[in-house]
Amino acid sequence: MSVFAKLAYDNYLAVGMAYDAHSPRSSVGAGLDSVVAINGIKRKAGAHSVAEVTLTGSPSLYIPRGFVGDFNGHIWDLPGGVTLGGDGTATVTATARESGNIIALAGEITRIMTPVLGWNSVTNTAASTAGTLVETDTQLRARQKISVALPSQSMLASMAAEISNINNVTRFAWDENDTNQDNANGVPAHCVCFIVEGGDDEDIARAIYLSKSPGCGTYGSAAVNIIDAYGRTNAIRFSRPAYVDIDVAVTIKAFPTYTPDAADGVKGAIADYLTALEIGDDLVTSVLWREAQRISPETREPSFAVISVTAARRGEPLSENNIPIAYDEAARGNLNYVTVMVA
Repeated sequence: MSVFAKLAYDNYLAVGMAYDAHSPRSSVGAGLDSVVAINGIKRKAGAHSVAEVTLTGSPSLYIPRGFVGDFNGHIWDLPGGVTLGGDGTATVTATARESGNIIALAGEITRIMTPVLGWNSVTNTAASTAGTLVETDTQLRARQKISVALPSQSMLASMAAEISNINNVTRFAWDENDTNQDNANGVPAHCVCFIVEGGDDEDIARAIYLSKSPGCGTYGSAAVNIIDAYGRTNAIRFSRPAYVDIDVAVTIKAFPTYTPDAADGVKGAIADYLTALEIGDDLVTSVLWREAQRISPETREPSFAVISVTAARRGEPLSENNIPIAYDEAARGNLNYVTVMVA
C-alpha cells in the first residue's frame, strides 16, 4: 500500500508541475524557459568578469596559455599564447575562471600563477568589468513581466523592456526630462538618459534608437552612431554607471558562541548588499545593521551583537549618516573595505 500510495503521489506531483508550467508565475526551470519564449525572450547565460591586464618581461617573450591571480584569491585566465612587444609589455584581456560578479579593483591582479622565465609582472590599471551568474527563475520571471511592455503604448516603457532583454545587461536606470530646461541631474530638456550596466554598446544604442519617439534627444557620456534604413547617421547617447566604493566599519560584541568565521560572514553580507543596490539607490547606513546581524540568525542565543555601524564613500570620514548616490552612480561593496572590530 505504501508503494502504491507513493506512486500515486508522485504522479500527482508530476501532473501538478505540468499544469503549473503553463504560467510564468508558477513554472520553473525548463518549463519557465518554454513559457517566456512566447514573449520573445530567453534565459540569460552566465558571463565571466573580464579585466585588461598588462604583462611585463623580456622583449618578444612568448607566454603560453597561463593564468594570473588577484588579492582575493580569484583566478584569471589569459588568452591562449601571448607574445610581449619589443618594449617588453603586452596588454591583454584576462577572464575570471568563475562566472559571476567577480570584482578586481585597479592594481589587484598582480600574481603570476604560471611562472615563465623572463615574465616579471602583471597588473591591471582599471577595475574589472563584472560578469553575471546564470539568470535565476526569479530574475527571469521579473524580466518576463517587463518584457510585455515591448509593444506598449508608452515608449519609455518599451525602451526599458528592450534594454532589459539585451544579453549581459545586469542593471539599468533612466532619467527622463520632459521640461523645457535642464533638470536637477543635468539632463537637457526633452531628453532621456539611460544608465546601463553590462551589455554591448551598439546593442544598447540600437534598442534606444528603435524605441524612442521622433524628436526625443538622448543624453549620456557614451555615444554610438546608428545608421538608419536611409543611410543617415544618428548619434545615440547613454551612460555607464560610475561605481562608488563604500568603506564600512562594524563593531560587534562577542558572546560565548562567537567564532572568528562570523566576522568574515559579516564582511561578505555587507559587501553583497552594497553591490546588489540598484543604480541611483542611496545607501541607508542603518540597514547595514540588519545585514550584519543576519549572520547570527539565532535570536535566543546570538553569537554576537552589533554595537555600531559607520560608512562613507571610499576615503571619506566614516559616520552614521546616509550616503547619497547620484542617479548615474552605483554603490559597490568590497571585502577589503569592510572592517569588523570585536569589542
